Amino acid sequence: MKDDKPSPLPLYIGVAGAIAMAVCDVTLLGVPQAGWSADIYSFGALPLVSTVRIQAGALGGLVASFFICAGYWYLWQLLRSYASRLAFIMFGALVFYSMMGGVFHAGYYFAGSAIHRGDIILYFNYLHRLQLLAVIAGAGSLVGSLTYAYIMLRCQYTYAKWYAAGNLLVWQGLALAVTYILPAPVGGFIRPTFINLGTVLFFMYLWIMQRNSKESSRLGVG
Repeated sequence: MKDDKPSPLPLYIGVAGAIAMAVCDVTLLGVPQAGWSADIYSFGALPLVSTVRIQAGALGGLVASFFICAGYWYLWQLLRSYASRLAFIMFGALVFYSMMGGVFHAGYYFAGSAIHRGDIILYFNYLHRLQLLAVIAGAGSLVGSLTYAYIMLRCQYTYAKWYAAGNLLVWQGLALAVTYILPAPVGGFIRPTFINLGTVLFFMYLWIMQRNSKESSRLGVG
């Protein structure tokens, strides 16, 4: 099977988008506390940050989610020759996940606005909706990650089998574990970024994977 060598430009755009979204995470949810003190969604930070930060972080995250999709486009180009239908399913699932991430960021604006107005009932209603949205978005990440792993196992003549283990969920889980143990005050600023930090690591992993593919090595690429 001929190894696809797509332009790395979409990957670079995806990395930039994930970094920008991580910055928006800090803007939106960063507070001086230990990493283990925050809930998984960092909802507890909303009453502690200003409305300006909430607005900037929510809008910025929504915009950045579109650029992250470029990195998944690169991944689709990389794997489509091995399993075209599965690669398209993977791409669609990951783009859905990214878009839901942008919507999730926008949802923080409404929850944050409610708590700053003192409307506790509306605030908790928004939190429940965001939790449901997180589950829906997580399904996209799960499908995309598992499909990626399966495709990687099928193209073993180009990529080593162990590359299948480096899927998006694994990198995000690793980022969560590392940021969780960070002490105050750094942990409270870095912990909210774990999803996008994991995405950056995943994209970097793809770049390394492509440069070290078996066929690229035979051709002297990278």
